[in-house]
Amino acid sequence: MKEWQSAYSVWRPRIVMKQEEGRQAVLSAYDSWAKKYPNQASMMGGLLFFRYLQEEKPDLLDFRAAGNKWPIVHSWASKSVAKLASQPQHD
Repeated sequence: MKEWQSAYSVWRPRIVMKQEEGRQAVLSAYDSWAKKYPNQASMMGGLLFFRYLQEEKPDLLDFRAAGNKWPIVHSWASKSVAKLASQPQHD
């Protein structure tokens, strides 16, 4: 029985997030990443962030979507950046 349990712990069914859950998780990760790498955040239209997700946090890309997820993540990140840019700065 223990052998079967250890085999199951290695293989887990993939849980796919709803798109809204994915959007919230991705934007939270983007906020953290952009604070850590502000120069990269403004370069290449978010492609560096998407590569970061692919390499470091692929579970955040497990949301429901048909096809390539890059345009979706790019849209979310772009809207987030535009929203932040339009807010008044408090210094």
